[in-house]
Amino acid sequence: MGLKLKIQSKIKGGILLEPLVAIVIISGVLTYATFTMNNIFMGKNSYLKFKGLIQLEKLIATNNDFENEHYNYNTYTITKSVVPSSLAYDIVEITWEIKEQKTNRIIGTIKELKRK
Repeated sequence: MGLKLKIQSKIKGGILLEPLVAIVIISGVLTYATFTMNNIFMGKNSYLKFKGLIQLEKLIATNNDFENEHYNYNTYTITKSVVPSSLAYDIVEITWEIKEQKTNRIIGTIKELKRK
């Protein structure tokens, strides 16, 4: 039962094994940290999108005019643009966009057709 392994000579390239294992461990930790940070930031943006869409639903329910408008909030802006539709003369296409204030990135877009 007392089996002992004795290595008489060193393995060729054995000196490269330790740095290679260290690089694999460090890259694994950095990859995990990157995915964690990405989830944190995307979680913030999804909350901001949810908050903006709730506000947008309230605006759509109360807004009945056919003019271009711009609404500013603390962390996002909502832009309404009205374009005449090519389907009929009395139909307009309304595009609602939610943009983040800091980066001016589009978080959400809703398009609707309304009759005048």
